[in-house]
Amino acid sequence: MSSMFIPECSPGGPELGVPVATVVLGLKPLLIATVFSSFLLPTGVVLFVFSTPALRRRPSFILNVCAVALGLTQGSLTAYVTIRAMLLEPLNPALISVLTAVYIVGPICVETILFLRVVAAYPPRQFTLSVRLAMYGPAVAFKATRAANAAYLLYTVQANPRTPKTILSESAAIWSSPFAKSELFLQLVDDVYVSTVFLLRIHSGAKFNEKQPASKGPYTALSGDSYAARIRTLFWIALSNFVFPVIFDVAQLVLIFRDPDYVEGACIISVNSYVSVLGVLFSTIWAGSSSSSSAARPRDMPPGSSSSSSLRTRHRSHATAHGALVVAGHLPLSRPTRPVVRNVHGALAVPPELALQTKARPSSRADFDSDALSTSAEGEADSADEHRLLSPPVLTKTK
Repeated sequence: MSSMFIPECSPGGPELGVPVATVVLGLKPLLIATVFSSFLLPTGVVLFVFSTPALRRRPSFILNVCAVALGLTQGSLTAYVTIRAMLLEPLNPALISVLTAVYIVGPICVETILFLRVVAAYPPRQFTLSVRLAMYGPAVAFKATRAANAAYLLYTVQANPRTPKTILSESAAIWSSPFAKSELFLQLVDDVYVSTVFLLRIHSGAKFNEKQPASKGPYTALSGDSYAARIRTLFWIALSNFVFPVIFDVAQLVLIFRDPDYVEGACIISVNSYVSVLGVLFSTIWAGSSSSSSAARPRDMPPGSSSSSSLRTRHRSHATAHGALVVAGHLPLSRPTRPVVRNVHGALAVPPELALQTKARPSSRADFDSDALSTSAEGEADSADEHRLLSPPVLTKTK
């Protein structure tokens, strides 16, 4: 039973066979590539659905689209190479080199999106040069070191003479390289630093908004519902950008130091690359959906109030066509405003009641008494007009 074959019959030709061990060996990466690539397609559609035209012009959105394209390219190449290897068909060495470069350089490109979010959360113009160096310096240093280390790792792997050049020999060479261990360690440190800085910014912003009173301008107090929604969004962003990537970073770092089996390690690295792509996509989608819901809320509505309460308020009080305020379908509470006309000189003729309303407020007790004496007669006339307006019309019989 050491040499089991899966027969493959072709009409008019000899019977061929594929070893079961080869099929089992290529089944795991094939399933990982197909399953996670199928996740990327609907996630990319949702990314466009929850985005606005202004958001689609931002660099973060463009990089998210590039991350989706990179993940689909990685899945397609992995599926093609794995199927060809399972069928014992020869592969183009250049295609194997491209797939190796995608697996090594791809995570660096995807994690740059999170660094751009940190730059957006901490605008450089708001800080001094020393603060900017302390905040952005470690992240830039990690990215530059990882890029240089990945380039040298690719050079050493491609320069190593191997015959024949297969995906298994390439994976074995990478798994045993000390530069691969350095790359995974730098990836862990980089993810922890950038994700922590980003999450601290979101959490501090939520706490600051919660503690502010309602009269502090844009920093209004968040109600219970809005704050709960903010915490929920923070939880999902932390889960997708911090928890899952760090867990897989630790797992692949432990495997590369403790387990010589490069097949299991290659599967973990493949899953981690897809998790990074999905993480940045999910965080962008959640942030975009939160922005859309905030933009859809009317400006005069509090963050915690619902749209139904404002709708009831609008139904209870509305303005009629002639300018009077009607509440709950009853009679108007004030007289309809008279149309403003122009006099013979072309100037605006202001009605008496508007002139009375726009009169300057009294500044002293004496002014108040004089104003009260001068407007008492006008007030009685206004009361008569008000009574005549609100009273139903009286029908008189004609003689």
